[in-house]
Amino acid sequence: MIKKVLLGLVAVIAIAVIAFFVNGKKATISISDSQINMVLKEQFPIEQTKFMVLKITMDNPHVKFLKDTNKIQVALDVTLDTGIKALSESNKGSLLLTSSLRYEPTTQEFFLNEVEVTSLTVEGVSQKHSDAVREYAGKIANGYLERFAVYKLEDVDEATALAKQHLKDVKVENRKLKITLGL
Repeated sequence: MIKKVLLGLVAVIAIAVIAFFVNGKKATISISDSQINMVLKEQFPIEQTKFMVLKITMDNPHVKFLKDTNKIQVALDVTLDTGIKALSESNKGSLLLTSSLRYEPTTQEFFLNEVEVTSLTVEGVSQKHSDAVREYAGKIANGYLERFAVYKLEDVDEATALAKQHLKDVKVENRKLKITLGL
């Protein structure tokens, strides 16, 4: 019985010592737009065809951090190909997306999250068809961009590794994402 009590007491003391050294431990990471741009450029271009008639191609991602909302803006070049000779075969334009950032503590990776279409402009596409293209492009971008990591944290030491399990804050400062992790 005394062994069990002593073992329990040692366990409680060990947990208290660990908590003392780790309590309040924070890690702050700065991520530049160019770091995310490099990752995104490797994933593009993407192409998808709908009903074997409309092919949409998205390319040349450019990331910008939005200070007021702490969101990420992604601008893409868009090309629509109809494959129908009677219509303009290739229409070019731009797609502007906004996204928040999601942190996955198990893999220590950041993903774009809740990707929304802010604007879509394509030459030669009427407003009537633009809404349908906007919806289709949004589904493609959302499904595609949310599934791969835009940044992965590396372990520096044990305390930092523990801190990485909890995301505290994400904000934009001086054109960089400032990410605070900690206990």
